[in-house]
Amino acid sequence: NVDSEDVSLYSAGVTALHLLKDGRLLVGSGLGLVDLVRERDINVNTIVTKQQTKLTKPSVPMLLQEKCAFTGSSVTSLQYNAVTNKVFVGTSNCEIFLIDMNGGGFVLTLVNTCHTSAIYDIQFPYNFASVFATCSKHDIRIWSVRTLNELLRITVSNMVCSCIVFTYDGKAILSGWNDGFIRCFTPQSGKLKYIIPNAHNRGVTALAISRDGTKLLSGGGEGQVRIWKLTKESQTLDLVLKEHTNSVSVIQIKSDDKEAMSASIDG
Repeated sequence: NVDSEDVSLYSAGVTALHLLKDGRLLVGSGLGLVDLVRERDINVNTIVTKQQTKLTKPSVPMLLQEKCAFTGSSVTSLQYNAVTNKVFVGTSNCEIFLIDMNGGGFVLTLVNTCHTSAIYDIQFPYNFASVFATCSKHDIRIWSVRTLNELLRITVSNMVCSCIVFTYDGKAILSGWNDGFIRCFTPQSGKLKYIIPNAHNRGVTALAISRDGTKLLSGGGEGQVRIWKLTKESQTLDLVLKEHTNSVSVIQIKSDDKEAMSASIDG
């Protein structure tokens, strides 16, 4: 007996609720929405006919949305601070947001975040200790050492980044992914500079770059170490080394750029 046109639903379910003292309600949903709603001024008796003894349309929208914010992932918790008139919001992506309700606003700010899966690599830029980068499933993140806040997030959906390395001039960050691609980004904006496709057939597991930025060494899940020649216009394969029998775990280049060492899980 429910008219579908009259029904207003949260498509991914209601995951969190908090009732305010003024009667308004904070609603968190699986879609990532946080709504501030109030009850509509509707007389229930107008919905019930004389022949009926109970409400036949319980799905008639009784809540009116006043404010709305989007977190990007399922809301798991809501906590209202009556002193500051602010709301803390927890999400399934391990993030904490703060909603400022002062002055009639509903301003969403990211307070704290972290990776949602295992972290596979951590790297500092050369001779620069103010920021560092981490990589995990779906993304690379740049962090501030002083504030411990996330400064930049570089996302490649449904992929796992297993290794990262900064160029010595700090103008690029190279990353190896489980799809076998090497992707190069700018660490300031996260813009993609170039891609080396199919660098390894079992995923890229290790990276190292020369001080002059002209040679890139990559290790793969198949045990190969590959040397790439880098220029402003192209990235070409220069040499393939096949000494390892299992996944390459780390590569290091000597300070004079003339020698390199690699290690593998083959021992």
